[in-house]
Amino acid sequence: MRLAVLTITLVLCGIGQATGGEISKRAYSRYFEWESSSCSKPSAPYIYELDQYNRWQAERYVDDIEQYISCVESEAEADFSEGRKKLADAIEAGRDEAISDAQGELEDFIDGLN
Repeated sequence: MRLAVLTITLVLCGIGQATGGEISKRAYSRYFEWESSSCSKPSAPYIYELDQYNRWQAERYVDDIEQYISCVESEAEADFSEGRKKLADAIEAGRDEAISDAQGELEDFIDGLN
């Protein structure tokens, strides 16, 4: 009987606390910075006169910038997907550890009542 009352009390106490978890400062900084590690930003050519050669350089630079932007977008998306999975795994592991610890303490408590 005591076990049933205790279990119901523990369940009811947890119902009102259905808010999001918290990521500790050891795993999270609010000052994240990201930069590409595999994309090289091209340098703008020095164009002093718009002749045929410099037009080619200008067009080449535009193409290079477009490729750089595409590279950065792809890398960022891949990092975001990987980061989202790692974050979900960390939250799941933290949840599982908290539940396991609580269940162990409850079992110890119940064993102490007997």
